[in-house]
Amino acid sequence: MSIYSAHDNAKEVSNLGFIPVLHKIAALSHSQENLQLAVAVMNATRVLSVNDEIVQTVVASGLLDWTRVSLQKYTDSPGLVSAAIGVYRNISGNDEIKSNLCTNGSLDEMLKGMKRHQSSTSVQEHGCGTIAAMALRRPENVSIIVSMGGHTSVATAMKQHPKHVALQRQGCLAVRNMIVRNQDLKEVILEAGFEPILKAAGQFQGSVDEAYAALRDLGCEGIGMKKYDETGKEIKLQMFGEKKANFNSSLMETKDIENRVNANAKAPALSNPELF
Repeated sequence: MSIYSAHDNAKEVSNLGFIPVLHKIAALSHSQENLQLAVAVMNATRVLSVNDEIVQTVVASGLLDWTRVSLQKYTDSPGLVSAAIGVYRNISGNDEIKSNLCTNGSLDEMLKGMKRHQSSTSVQEHGCGTIAAMALRRPENVSIIVSMGGHTSVATAMKQHPKHVALQRQGCLAVRNMIVRNQDLKEVILEAGFEPILKAAGQFQGSVDEAYAALRDLGCEGIGMKKYDETGKEIKLQMFGEKKANFNSSLMETKDIENRVNANAKAPALSNPELF
């Protein structure tokens, strides 16, 4: 209920004309002393960007351009970099706009920010999430992302923060979205070291399904899922190439992320899942 309320509240705030007001506030944060204000404006922009209509309003107001300029200017601030990439992440729900972000310098600045602030989990999670969103249904974006080294940025983030489950999940989604419609990039992705990285991500319940799907789409053979019972005994669930299991819909193959999310909502939770 709280998620739906937040969504409705964002739409109501937008309908009241708050986004142009945000842009006016953003104009006040043009100096180093006002970085905290800039971060607040970006965070507000991110949480308001819940549908395409609002995203279009954000772009028309100039807030997206202001975010890009601010990121270029204050790339030394991990807080601002995280907030700016967070805006990109939600704005990338619009297919046309996310393609523009890949070509107008925004992606390049984001990758620089990820490289500069490798220790920041929020920067890395938002970066992986943005790459996942940019790559979804846009094979031409994937080519740009890979040519700029975006896939290696995801690999680095996942290796640097191996126990940050939300980041691991976004990294797995990024890999899958880069591969689904760009099968010719499998070798490039594998050469970046993703097989062991994805196996490690599969140790967590919050990212096991995404890790499994990414490994499957990469064509990794002999990879399966397992869990442990109350006594610690290992129970094998499924191997690549075997008949799909019928007892846990969260492990069944799906054609897209939305179907898998719906399946997960109905499926029983795994106990200590991991990949082997």
